[in-house]
Amino acid sequence: MMRLLGLLAVGVVAFAGPASADPESIGAVNKLVNIAYGQPVDSPKLQLNLADQVYQNETLETEPDASLQVAFLDGTTVQLEGGSQLVLDQYVFDPATSGGSAALNFGAGVFRFVTGEMNHDGITLETSSTTIGIRGTVLEIRVGTTGSTVVDVIQGAILVHPKGGGKEVTVQKGQRAIVAAAGEEAIVTPIPTELDDTDQEFVATVASPPAPEPEPEPEPADNHSGLSDGTNPGHSGSNNGGTGNPHSGGNGHGHKK
Repeated sequence: MMRLLGLLAVGVVAFAGPASADPESIGAVNKLVNIAYGQPVDSPKLQLNLADQVYQNETLETEPDASLQVAFLDGTTVQLEGGSQLVLDQYVFDPATSGGSAALNFGAGVFRFVTGEMNHDGITLETSSTTIGIRGTVLEIRVGTTGSTVVDVIQGAILVHPKGGGKEVTVQKGQRAIVAAAGEEAIVTPIPTELDDTDQEFVATVASPPAPEPEPEPEPADNHSGLSDGTNPGHSGSNNGGTGNPHSGGNGHGHKK
């Protein structure tokens, strides 16, 4: 809500409807657990609050223990689970005709997408490995750090077109589409009733990113060096490399205007 206040001085929209106080707003945060961020184009990354407006070309991010849901002007919703990123590339909606277009670009993470009133032919979902067309849908989407994409169709149907030349396939309610990478063909299977190997992989790589590789062990000291040169052993620890403060880079928080 604080982000919206800074825009009120610019002008007021003459038409009635959701978020009518801001002509550039395309929706708002309607669910939020813990910390999430929004970064409109040419603006700093700011912490989001419940009811904050979102904008075309804005990047949304969640911290690992967070959950964020955005409702767009037509009622479409997208939910980001922990450690997820989404770019709102394009959104145009005409409530008089339910026409419009929307393009969402999913980075690594776990998502839930539910269509609203917009004509479904105008909606495109993108990951680095595939393009997804909508046919009236509830989807659960998981994108790995390498772009591998798993889409479960809970309701409706989708068209999955792998990037790089893969064949387009239709995926119906109760089915899962897997695209391992750009240029790979889509694999369609029933949605498993329990966690399978694919689910376990995403739990490990998305929800809990791998820890950094440990630094190599130092070379063993020369046992023949002794202390015959008069070196004071009490100062031997002063040459050890200090450990940097992991928080020294800042936490990305900022005050909203």
